[in-house]
Amino acid sequence: MTESPAADAGRRLVALAEGCLPQEFVVTGDEDAWPFIAAGLVSRMTTTLATVMDLRERRRATDASILARSIYEHAVHLAWLAADPSASRVERWRRHDIHSRLKADTDAREHGIELFTDVERARQQAEYDRLQGAPLQLATLAVEADKHWAGKLPDMQEHTEAQSFRGFYAMLYRDYSAVAHPSLRGLNSVIEDLSPTCRRVRLEGGTEWKLPYGKASIVFALALYVTNATLRWPSRSEIGAAFK
Repeated sequence: MTESPAADAGRRLVALAEGCLPQEFVVTGDEDAWPFIAAGLVSRMTTTLATVMDLRERRRATDASILARSIYEHAVHLAWLAADPSASRVERWRRHDIHSRLKADTDAREHGIELFTDVERARQQAEYDRLQGAPLQLATLAVEADKHWAGKLPDMQEHTEAQSFRGFYAMLYRDYSAVAHPSLRGLNSVIEDLSPTCRRVRLEGGTEWKLPYGKASIVFALALYVTNATLRWPSRSEIGAAFK
């Protein structure tokens, strides 16, 4: 699907997801946490995609590209968890989060700042030591998600093909890192070459470089197809209708 039709679906997908929230859950532990986690991830992606669509109207493709990477990260974690929403996989996901937070606190303390109180850090460390599971790597999660979802979602291919979570890692997450980070390439959207030696730096407006709106909408739709397959919301027909 070309950029424009897919991007046009973004607003409709946001409205569809908004109609599925809020939801309430009873969560007693990792074994029944998946529906709650899924709804939370979709909620985060929904408001982010809405912001991406706002940026589309303002023709701020660079900022939208940065947010599209966040949508992709959430979608991959959603799809990976949904492939095996067991207590052990949720436990591994939580352990990785606690590990990241403890590292952040350690770094902050080396600079005289405490993100956690000593009591809270001790509680977090004890929880981390209790949990099991290896650290998470986004590209690896994408492959593992593809091995489960290939052929089960509309037009979803194997992880070696473009239309896959791993494929989107290459053409969205990795490609847009150029604008997410302070690279020379990332400055292209705000620089004009006036002559061989003269450059103008301006605010972004009207950037046409690898527009992210369609990719962000498609990745979000894949996430909704995952929740449909595992939790029966929203309906598959409603997701598909957003692209018509």
